Amino acid sequence: MDPRIGDSVAGTRNPHQSPDGLKHAFKDWRKFQDGASLQESNLKSEEEWLVSDTMFTEVPESIFMKFMNMEGKSIKPNEPIGGCLLVFPSFLPPECQVSLLDRLINRDLSTPAHQTNLNLHYNIEHPPVGKSFLDYKKDFVPFVAKDPDAHPNLSMERAMKSKLRWITLGGQYDWTNKVYPDEAPPKFPEDIYQLLNEVFPIMKPQAAIVNFYSPGDTLSLHRDISEHVDRGLISISIGCEAMFMIGVDGKDGAGSRYQVLRLRSGDAVLMSGKSRYAWHGVPKIIPNTCPEFLHDWPGPCYPKWEGYMKTKRINLNLIPDSWLIYPAIPSAIDQRDVTGEYIQQFRSPRKIEITETDTDGIAANTTIGAWKARGVTEAFFHRAALAHQLVIYLQEIFFEAAFADAQTLDDYFAKYNKPIGHLHGFSMSLKDRFHAKGVDTTMGYVGWIGTFKGKKNTGKEKVFESGMVRELRNVSAVLYCKTSVSYTPMAVEAINNLIGYTWNTKNHNPACGGSSGGESALIGLKGSPAEASVKFLQHSMICMAFDRQQAGASKLVIKALLSQQPWLYDPLVNEIPWRDEQGQPILDLVNSNGGGQLFFGVMRNDGVVQPQPPVNRAFDIVVKTIEKLGNKAIDWSPSSHERGLALALKAWFYDGGNNVQDAFSLRGKHIASQLTCNYGGCKSEFTASQIVEVNVAKREYQRVFAILDSISSITGTGRPVDAAIIAAVAPFPSARL
Repeated sequence: MDPRIGDSVAGTRNPHQSPDGLKHAFKDWRKFQDGASLQESNLKSEEEWLVSDTMFTEVPESIFMKFMNMEGKSIKPNEPIGGCLLVFPSFLPPECQVSLLDRLINRDLSTPAHQTNLNLHYNIEHPPVGKSFLDYKKDFVPFVAKDPDAHPNLSMERAMKSKLRWITLGGQYDWTNKVYPDEAPPKFPEDIYQLLNEVFPIMKPQAAIVNFYSPGDTLSLHRDISEHVDRGLISISIGCEAMFMIGVDGKDGAGSRYQVLRLRSGDAVLMSGKSRYAWHGVPKIIPNTCPEFLHDWPGPCYPKWEGYMKTKRINLNLIPDSWLIYPAIPSAIDQRDVTGEYIQQFRSPRKIEITETDTDGIAANTTIGAWKARGVTEAFFHRAALAHQLVIYLQEIFFEAAFADAQTLDDYFAKYNKPIGHLHGFSMSLKDRFHAKGVDTTMGYVGWIGTFKGKKNTGKEKVFESGMVRELRNVSAVLYCKTSVSYTPMAVEAINNLIGYTWNTKNHNPACGGSSGGESALIGLKGSPAEASVKFLQHSMICMAFDRQQAGASKLVIKALLSQQPWLYDPLVNEIPWRDEQGQPILDLVNSNGGGQLFFGVMRNDGVVQPQPPVNRAFDIVVKTIEKLGNKAIDWSPSSHERGLALALKAWFYDGGNNVQDAFSLRGKHIASQLTCNYGGCKSEFTASQIVEVNVAKREYQRVFAILDSISSITGTGRPVDAAIIAAVAPFPSARL
């Protein structure tokens, strides 16, 4: 059982659907009448993970005084016990509750960067800087419906009384699309951060949800499985009292166990350990229970709103981001190499084990149920998040959807004791060439955001999926992110206008090479076990600038994709199922312990560009290593690369470069400096006859360039070389930035 989820419901496939036993108990508690027992529980005493009514060691007064901008005493923060549910009665003093309310509503609600539930359907007239929404008259209408036929305009009174349900602070989660926006979030309020961090040192709050309740409101049973954190969640209550229910479903369907707590104004709850992912909700807001010291809030500063809190409960839920690297990202001087032990220090041994297991080992564990899909998914999420902070490569993330997919796989395995598909629970990343539902495919162009290949209103935006993405889902791979590519992708640096540079993982001084720099950086930091490939797999429905790229993928992934018979959907895919027997002779040689000799082709120079000394030195090291192992390196001189380059330059400009120019101009961007040598100015488009002529010449060049056949005569084995040609990726080492 995954301890982060707790006992699962046998056969339940929807990770957001609460167990029937808890659901019935929740409905009963909605009928709660004041005067009933304050604590109710059917949890057995041996339930170690759930502890209630734990009195918090007295918090130094200086912490609260500091928050209220009053002279304080020395601060000695208390650290709570982790691993369970802890309730801290009367945690916030009355004066501090008032001060927190003032900041949340008069300051944070009025900040345009802080999204609310009203932003989705209304254009909002925010008050001027330094003013509050409460400065408006009650009949003023600052919430104008985007679609008047669907929603009426809202006055201040109606919005504050019943329509305002939540505010987000810090990380602005998009609840509609289930993603975090690409742009940097507003800074989390520093004073609230300091207050909670000093009292709870384990907390590094980066986001918060402020919920607004009135009597009659409820919060349905749910599990916070979309918040990808290991540390606890803290919830603080202000205003009317509420019944808080938390529980688990019985093992093997033996019945639900739960506890109901009555939370008063100023109480705090820490959910950590197993309780962090238990089912919980609020079945009842208890009317007429607002403490007297809040009856007149927010008067006298806003007398026309006096008494607002009498019928309100406000709940501040602080979400820590334990995946942030503290205290800061190291500079290239402080930490040049961020692979290996450096990135491992931020992770648990269990997550290191998962992410550093090879692809076959991961699949072997997930397909027999030894590792849960959700556990594997979270391990790679965490590592991917750390890797992005170090080298910047994430173009798009869809963690929420991936968590739901992984949970569905776990629920299926729990019910039927078998996996779904060859890649059951196998986490995978995608280059930002592949279309995936719910996220953009931009290819590094700012103008492609919110479009389908730069075009609007096509009906395909964020819903269309590339053929290979569909096939990966069919074999139950869990897809969770897309990685950066260089513009077009034609630049030799991993850079685009959306996220900037992707840095080198082994040496932080130079940039990472392009165009697949984002994917290579992620795999280099073991944030993904494999990535998708093209050419002999499903090749259509991929967003590309040019049909010339090919990336590596593991045998496991290729076999799984070929099982989907991609040639039935894409005419460019050759109908070639996986054939183990073709590779067996080479494997026999490798495993013969010196009984056979492998031959490697080495191209030191392409006849056009002379490699620099560091690259030549690398060639010498590789060749010596090959020979030291008893194998043979064969120098190979290719057919004219100058001829091949001339053909490539023609093929790249069939449209005269207009496509690239148009993509940059969509958002008024000038063409990137890395591309100006080729695309700085538009050329004449090729005619149909000219294109045919180039294609004929290309096929002839490919025939002459029959690498393996041309070398087979000099290996002395009657077969071609046993490995691909070893050649330099570039004539020079990576440049320091």
